Amino acid sequence: RNAGRANTVWGTEICISNVYDSAITVRLELIRDGGSITSEVQIPPDATTCSEDFLLEWFGLEVYRGGLQVSAPLELNPDLNHWVKFALSVRIYNLTAAGSFGTTVTPIPRIPWLEQHFQIDGSVAPGLRHFGRPGVDGFRSSIGVFVPDDDENYVVSSLSVSVYDESGDLVWKHDVPIEGKSHLQFPLPGNLDIHQGKVEFILYAWAASEVYPYITVTDNRTG
Repeated sequence: RNAGRANTVWGTEICISNVYDSAITVRLELIRDGGSITSEVQIPPDATTCSEDFLLEWFGLEVYRGGLQVSAPLELNPDLNHWVKFALSVRIYNLTAAGSFGTTVTPIPRIPWLEQHFQIDGSVAPGLRHFGRPGVDGFRSSIGVFVPDDDENYVVSSLSVSVYDESGDLVWKHDVPIEGKSHLQFPLPGNLDIHQGKVEFILYAWAASEVYPYITVTDNRTG
């Protein structure tokens, strides 16, 4: 939830569906800069609860940038006596004078970190598009990494980000230092011209946690 370009505003919509015939309580945790804020929402039996602006409605925040972790722990749902499942959808949108433009956020592929062992692991995110003129045509892409946990065994690690164009040529590389309980997002350089590329994430860590790297691709005509 933040101001965008050309007097536009970014917002986030969230929907949570309860698959049980009894109510469940879901915990939402906003994570940024080594800290977190939590809120709890009760979902009626077999129902779906949505908020078009959950940061304002459920957290009272007018401005926020960070990561979101959603869970339904057993301590909040003791009557179920088993792992609590729910369905979740998230839409990030841009409010402009011409209307609302947005995209549904898909599940983020994760890199599991092997507990108590130094690990080199990786994943690839396709669909990278980064070209055109701001406000006119094309797309812009950003790189993000979300670390929801701050385990006592966690140490500062690094994530190597390699960007490849449609021909498979390496066009940009950057090492990102990351810490526990954090969220980081940054745009790709404006001089890149990629129509159908990919990003390779390589993690170097000694940790007992998980990291969620991702890419965002935004139409240049949005704010």
